[in-house]
Amino acid sequence: MRRGTGGDVGRVSEVFLYCGGNDFDRVVLQGRSIMTILGAGLCLLIFFCSNRLFRLFGGLISELLAVFDPNLLAHSALVTSDVTAAFFFTAAAWSYSRLLRFLNAGWFVITALLVWPVSRQDVGCCVSACRRHFGGCAACFA
Repeated sequence: MRRGTGGDVGRVSEVFLYCGGNDFDRVVLQGRSIMTILGAGLCLLIFFCSNRLFRLFGGLISELLAVFDPNLLAHSALVTSDVTAAFFFTAAAWSYSRLLRFLNAGWFVITALLVWPVSRQDVGCCVSACRRHFGGCAACFA
């Protein structure tokens, strides 16, 4: 974290966007583009999961409810980890259920790759807490 920010998240993001030499419009456009893709991917994932469980009619109803869900509509435009976490939790749970149904190497690899980002968020929080508390990541493992 840059000196003088005092741990204020708003100040850190302001320094990153405006004072770091970054093009503000480009950074925000790229972030929102990724969030839009993840939001659409989450809706498609909900449709395919529901379609497998409840056939086409159940899949369409689930998709309709997901598309007009106020939480998904509100958080898809923000560059936060909410939609990303929802996408990876849903994909990990679905792939794990497929792994339990069809035990093979393909579903094992897919499940491992989808569970890794979900579990990595907790590890990232612990590492950032160690950096803040101990002054560096090397101090955590020494």
